[in-house]
Parts: sequence; C-alpha cells; structure tokens
Amino acid sequence: MAIVASSSKRTFPHCLRAALALLVLASALAPTVQAAPPIPVTRPVPTTWAAEWALVGSGASPEGMVSGLRAATQKPGWVVAAGEVGGTFESPVRDMGHEFMALGAIWQARLVEGAEVVVEVRRSLDGVAWEPWQEMQAADSFGERTPTGRQFSELILGTGRYVQVRVTLLRGAAPVAPALEALRLVAIDTREGPQGASLAVAAAPAATTGVAASPMAAAVESTTTTPTVVSRAAWGANEAYMTWPPEYAPVTHFVIHHTVTSNSDADIAATVRAIYYYHAVTLGWGDIGYNYLIDRYGRIYEGRAGGEGVIAGHARPYNPGTIGIALIGDYSTTPVPSAAVTALEDLLAWKANLHSVNPLQSSWIIDRTLPNIMGHRDCNLTTCPGDKAYALLPQVRDATWQRLLAMPPYLELTEPRAQAAVSGLVHVRWKAGPAAAQFTITVDGQLRQSLAGDAREWLWNTTAESDGPHTLRISTATSSGQAAQAEVAVQVDNSAPSGSLAAPAYANGDAVELALACRDCTQVQFGGGWRWEGEGLYHAPGTGRAVADSAAANGQAWLGKIGEAVAGPWYGPYDCSLPYPGDYQAIFWLRAGRNDLNASLAELDVVDQQGTRILAGKTPVMANDFRSTDRYQAFTLPFYYPDRGTSCRTPGQADGLELRTAFLAAADLYLDRVEVFTAPQPFTETFRLPLPVGEGRYPLEVRYLDAAGNASPVYSQTVTVDRTPPVWGDAGSGGLPVRDALSGLDADAAYALSDDGLTWGPWTPAALSLAPEGQTGALPADPLWAGRYVRARARDRAGNEAVSAAIQWPGTPLTATPSPTPTETGTATATPSVSATPGASATSTATPSPTATATPTTTSTATPTPTATPTATTTPTATPGPTATAIPTTTPTTTPTATTTPTLAPTATVSACRDLIVNGGVEATGG
Repeated sequence: MAIVASSSKRTFPHCLRAALALLVLASALAPTVQAAPPIPVTRPVPTTWAAEWALVGSGASPEGMVSGLRAATQKPGWVVAAGEVGGTFESPVRDMGHEFMALGAIWQARLVEGAEVVVEVRRSLDGVAWEPWQEMQAADSFGERTPTGRQFSELILGTGRYVQVRVTLLRGAAPVAPALEALRLVAIDTREGPQGASLAVAAAPAATTGVAASPMAAAVESTTTTPTVVSRAAWGANEAYMTWPPEYAPVTHFVIHHTVTSNSDADIAATVRAIYYYHAVTLGWGDIGYNYLIDRYGRIYEGRAGGEGVIAGHARPYNPGTIGIALIGDYSTTPVPSAAVTALEDLLAWKANLHSVNPLQSSWIIDRTLPNIMGHRDCNLTTCPGDKAYALLPQVRDATWQRLLAMPPYLELTEPRAQAAVSGLVHVRWKAGPAAAQFTITVDGQLRQSLAGDAREWLWNTTAESDGPHTLRISTATSSGQAAQAEVAVQVDNSAPSGSLAAPAYANGDAVELALACRDCTQVQFGGGWRWEGEGLYHAPGTGRAVADSAAANGQAWLGKIGEAVAGPWYGPYDCSLPYPGDYQAIFWLRAGRNDLNASLAELDVVDQQGTRILAGKTPVMANDFRSTDRYQAFTLPFYYPDRGTSCRTPGQADGLELRTAFLAAADLYLDRVEVFTAPQPFTETFRLPLPVGEGRYPLEVRYLDAAGNASPVYSQTVTVDRTPPVWGDAGSGGLPVRDALSGLDADAAYALSDDGLTWGPWTPAALSLAPEGQTGALPADPLWAGRYVRARARDRAGNEAVSAAIQWPGTPLTATPSPTPTETGTATATPSVSATPGASATSTATPSPTATATPTTTSTATPTPTATPTATTTPTATPGPTATAIPTTTPTTTPTATTTPTLAPTATVSACRDLIVNGGVEATGG
C-alpha cells in the first residue's frame, strides 16, 4: 500500500477514497495545458543536471486545473472549499528542459485529524506517450537533523522530459479544512558518471584499520576480513555538494533501511548519485543520509563522508552512535536478493568487529534500549525497511555473529601510546571485537593479568616494574580459536624529578625573574601558597574527625571512618586570593583504607559562588585507583578560573573558591590537604612571574613534572613585594633615624653636604646602624656635618630609595670647602640637584634657612679664595633646609667680586628636626 502524508495513522474511510477517484476522473477530462520550461538550477559541475518547479506557494504560477479547492487567504496555497469532501489541483504539462531520470517532490501541508494529501506525477519523453500516474510516496523525515515541518517524497526513478503533477486534498473528520501551502518538484539527471556495471573492476585493497579510504585515493577497499566497498570517488560523488562538516560519535548500533526506489534501475551508480544530490542539495542536508548503501548485486557503496564513526542523517534522534545502511530498492513486498543479504551480513560483521558491537544483544541509546542491529521501524514511526527486509533481521543477526566467530577479533591498544613515559597506576585501554572470549596481558613476556572477554581496561601498577623500557602486550582469541594480539613499548618512570628555585627575596616591580633548574623534567607549575589542610576545612556534621597521621605532610589529617562517619561533604576554604583569569589544577591528597574494592570512595569537584558555579565537574575516586593504602596519592582536577564571579564581594560571606570532597562512606578515607597550582607549562630556565598589585610577603612555589607525570618536591621561597621607600625620621644628636617596616633596610647608605643648602658635594658612602630586625636604624652623625647642611640617602632591601630633607646641622664647620670654578652660564635655576658643587663661601652666617619651596636668588662673582680658618659664629639651631625635591641648583655667572654670598628668601625659623620625611617629601610638620 502506498504511503501518503496524513495527520493520523488510522485507515482513511473508503468513502473519501472513492471521492478521490471521482476527483481524479473529473480532472482527467479537463484539457491539458503545456507550461513554459523551467530555468535549470545552476550547479558547480555539469555531471548532475537538475531543475526545480514551484507549483504551489511563493513563486508559483497560478496555472492548472482546480476542482473542490479554493485559494488560501492568509498565505499562498489551496484549501478544501466549503461543503467539499476534497479537491484536486492538476498542473499543466511542463517541459523540464532536459531529459531526467529521477523525480522528487517537497511540500508543506496543514493537515488536521484524518486529513490527507496525495501527490502524484506522470512523465513522458515526448509529451505524447505518457507513463501511468505514480503516487510520490511520502518519505519519513528522520533524515533531517532538525525538524522543518515539511514533507518530501521518495525518489521516483524513470526517464522523461515532460511531467504533470496532480495533488489531492481530502478533508478529515475535523471541521477545519486541510490546506496545501507549498509544493515543488525536482527533476534530476545523474547519468553522467561512472556506470554501475564497471564498479566491480575498480576493487582495491583497503587499509587494515578499516577506515574508509579517501574519495580521491583507492576506489574501493577490501581485506581478508572486510568486504569490497565502492568509494565515493568510484561512484562519482561530486564533493562540491558535500557541505555538512563531519561530526563523530562512538558506534553502538546499526539501522537498516531501504531506499524505496526501483528494484530494476539500469544504472545503480546513477541511482546513488541521484539520492546523494536529492539529500545533499534539494533537501539541503549537505550530504547523503546513509553511511552505506547496498545494491541488488551485493555491491556496497560508501555513503556519508568522514570515515569511521561519522554521524549521518537517517534516523533522528538516533543518528549519533548508529551506522545507517540502506538496501537500494523497495522491499515492502519484494524479497531482498541473496547477494544483497550476504553483502549486508559481511558489512555488519566488519563494522561490528571494528566497533565492538554484539549483533545478538540490545543496548541503550539516547533514551531507550534497542537491538544493536535494528530496522528503521524499531526506532522511528515508519514502515522502513519494508516488510520483506525487516523479516530477515533475525537471520542477519545470527549470520553476523557466525562471521565474527570465524574471523580474527579486532584488537587495538589505545592507551598508553607507543614510547609513552608512564608512572604509578596506568589505565591500559583497548578496543576489541565482540567475539573476543578472553584477554591475556603480559609485560616483557611475563603474565600480569587474565581478563574476561567483556573487559576493555586494566589498571597497571607500574611501581612493580623497574624504571626503563618495557613491552606491554595483550592477546585474545574467539571461542573458535581465531586469535589476535597488540603490543606497545613504553618507558616506566617512577622516579620524581628534582630541581631548584632561585628568586630575589625582595622586589619592587610588577614581576620577578625566576631562575629555574630541574633534572629530568619537562614541565613546571607555580603556586602561591594555595594550600589548605584537610582538618582545617569545613566538614558536614558527622562525616569524620581530625586524626594524627604520620603519613600526612603535617602529621594530621581528616578521616572519614566506616561505621563511625556518615557520608557527606568536606568543603571550603572559600578562598579569594587566586589570580584570574587562569588555568589551574586542584590537587587532592587522599589515602584509602582499602584499595581492593571496585567502589567509589568519593567525588571531587571545584566550585565557587556557594556551589552555584561549577569550575570542575564531579570526578569519582575509586578504591582501586590507589596504588597502596599507606601513602597519600594526588588526584588532580584541571579547571579554568575566569574571574571571581559574584563571590568575594560581601565581607564575612563564605562564597569564594571551594575544593570539595564528597565522602561516600564506602571505605575509610583520609584527606591530608588540598592545594592549587597553575596548569603545567613547558619548562624554561628563566621565567618572569607577575607579582601581585598589593605589597606584602608572598609565598612563591614551584614544582616540576617529568614526562611520566611524576612531580618533584615543592620548592618555595618568600618574596617580599615592597614598593614604598624607607621613611626618614626626626634628626637627633646621634644622627638621622630611618625605618622601613616591610622589606627592612639595606646597611649601605650615603650623605651629601652643603655650606649653603644650595650647592652640594658628592655622595659620601656611609653605613646605617641597624636594629637586629633590620627594619629600623640610623645614619650616625659625622663630625664633618657640624655647621653644614646635610641630607642622607638610604635604600630598603627591595631597592626603593629615599633621600631625606636638607637639614642644617648644629655646630661649627671643621674645615672649609673649596669653591668650584664658576661656569659661564645663565642665572640660577630652581631645579634641585643632588650632584651640585659645594657652596663658595668659607664663612657661615646664621641666617634663616629657606623653606622647602623657597627659590633663592644668587648673584655670583669671580672665583673666591677660601679662608683657611672659619669665622667664629654662634651655634645655629638646626633648621630644615630644602627637601630633596626642592633644592635649587646654582649656576653662577662670572662677575668681578671677591666672594659669593647667597641671598636667601627669608622664611620663618622652624624648630629643629621636626619634619617627618616620607618618600623624600614632607609628611607632617610641627609637634
């Protein structure tokens, strides 16, 4: 029975079918009108010709005969007229402009309960002799990746140039009239290209991996265990039509289809090309919907491009994880040819072996359990693959299993990779055919484990092996004795790398240069002291207790003990110090009371925002993941920290970063500590590490990783970030006090002298007298300071420098200071300079000192002759001179006078030594 588009799967009343016959008869008596030929659709290459004809909807012409229908009012289309059971629309005859060999139709209909739309077509080579009307059976729409609501037909094969279309709309029981909103016809000619009869000649061996060859490489693929497959290139696929990028999923099921095309098409390769064009271009899927197609002669054609595991479009929503195989033809009532059945069994055995699919079993896919080899009707509402083909599936499943028993099982070691460096517990994984009965695992020929045929993983404790090269081998066989083996050479390395860290203890910039050294390492990680003890975290009530544990880093741990503790979370620390954005690793140091259980002991994750933002999803910790029960083992979760989100904004609210351990109470579990390091990066001998914005003492940590993943001890150093210069205090009889509260003071200092507070002598090295902690000290007074202006310079250990204000020191100068030879330049400037030459006068006079903002005016004369003995004066009160940022530089001009006498702008005298200098400037005055 023909498939028709319907809103219900119930049988339509015979009275309406009779009405359809009357409508068809009436339309047949109407005169035939010939329409203008359509414009062919332009395609990239001429191997495929196609033209489309819009009959209903946007862009359609109003030509044709209508009976029992009326034009729709809200949008283009036809609606069953009031009082009519149904109606028909019959198009004029259309010259498609080119001879075709396939026809397809696409329509959009609004159908209510019980309503139907039937699309028919007839064709002619000359417009005179016509083939009978053929119903364009509605195909199922499960090949579409996303539902569109449209309907399309299966392809009708047969040559012609002229076409005529007839559409019948039948009203259902509901009062709402059905409507046809859009209809277009496509004519396709794909006869140019390779002929089906010649394809068997193009056979070529395939790769032993079973992956489909490139379309431009070997035409077909074949090995002793794989059938011959006609490649896309061999059957003439125009790859310009392939616009659907490959997507992949592990294969678990096979879905059998039929194409509902002719069982006697003359050129099957042309049929495959027509299906390809119809799916890829006309329907817009971007490729053919099936993974493979099989013709009546047993030839297998490569379908969807992309190779093993590629997702095709044939059984939505079960496309991911399935291989769609289409039998070319209509097997609703016609038996499937034996050659096609044999080819199907061969193909299924090959792919089932490769993807470890048991043909006799059922398994879960998407939302339910389905047979591993199923008919399309098993997963979608359709009659596909036809009754005759569907009835063969039990036989096909049994025959596929027998083929699997008679061939060597597929076996591939997927982990570890060749020449990999491995350490600790290593997950050995492999793929194998479903007929493999058991597995034997050896290391260097020595038996390590025997496993059942359903095993696909083994946990290898490499600490039982010596460091160095080893050969890991897996062997298997079927119950009939068909054997296979796979091996891989690896490097066992359970020795941790060692190294060192050299970094400045103090820094005042935005980064610090690290000198790194390690032995046998390939990567490095950095930490900032982000480490929290297990017993110091938060714990749900009753989930454990703090215990002494000599195996723990600090001698203490948190224990969840069976029979004593209940399951629950260990969480925290709600940290807000982690820099962002960045890639990190959270490391949980755990120890299990038992490692002989196949049970989950805990689940680990990383979150913030009180658990509402997941940074690293839940990761189970199994008991048999532990190498031993007497040592702590690191479990690592990588995560990306983009920002703090909404965390760390409300003082006192615990919502920062959390490293959580969900204790499951399946066995004793100890938590030593949790810590965070940056994601591993390639090792370099030098590294510029950014420093925090804030000042303070910061722990800096480095650990090295080797190729096997072994971690070195953590090398740490504290870096004091200090960007604030020392602070000079009030002068006293013993000298100038100075302090630096963060990094502390460097003992090396200097002072400079001036006779007039204007021009200065060179810096004279001196040493600070430091307190034991090094954060306070003083520059002792020198006898040369008496009666002179003095300023001092000191540095902290981070390199920040502070120059004190100029202070006139009490006392009588001991010696005169020679005057420089004047320079013939302009008048005095107001720019301070710590490298100015000494003042010219040998006699000091008690005059008011200039303020920190004073701008003295100096008139310079000829070079004076200094006096050998200073003039006696009264001892002045030490008053502050200009600061280091306001001491003017005197540039004398040459005039014929005997002495140089500076004229200072008068200011009020300030009590001695009352200025507190910060960063070289005045912070406070008086007191």
